[in-house]
Amino acid sequence: MLPKLKHSLNSIKTLLLLKALKKAVELSPDKPYFHFVYGMTLYREGYYQEALSEFEKVVILEPEDEIGHNNVAFVNYNLGNIQEAIDQLEYFIENDLKSYATYSNMILFKYHLTQTEDAIQPDFERFKAEITPSDLNLLKIFYNEDLQRTERKLEEKVDENTKDFQLRKIQSLKMVLSVLEEIPVLSDA
Repeated sequence: MLPKLKHSLNSIKTLLLLKALKKAVELSPDKPYFHFVYGMTLYREGYYQEALSEFEKVVILEPEDEIGHNNVAFVNYNLGNIQEAIDQLEYFIENDLKSYATYSNMILFKYHLTQTEDAIQPDFERFKAEITPSDLNLLKIFYNEDLQRTERKLEEKVDENTKDFQLRKIQSLKMVLSVLEEIPVLSDA
């Protein structure tokens, strides 16, 4: 299939999916799963502000949903609100609303801010203690997809602030992926 035609078909499918998900959250606004799926789809398409709104609804409906909290923090990070994202994750850790994703996101965000591996060492140790092999593999997939998405965005015409953020994000994602590769994979026992 010609690349432009394939891209057009994918765009149409995505628009139809977004429309269907929007309708689902309108019909069932009390269902956190619909907000989550809609938020993930918006996020993957680069609609960060809209995705943030959907993830915040997940957290309102499910206050102890650690994935929802992590998604709020991750979208804030992508909106350039890095310190706010770190503060959110620190709050989750202090209140025991944490998972491996909390620590891996904390590593990414802190490295993005400081560009030093020393700043992430305590979070890396806590992360290694929390992660399971299957979660580690899922995290690698997620971060690789985000890296590819960010590299594609950098190819678009962007202002200097956005370009600087995207370059730092790429560097940070590559560092986190290299750290993830260093973790020995054992079985999920």
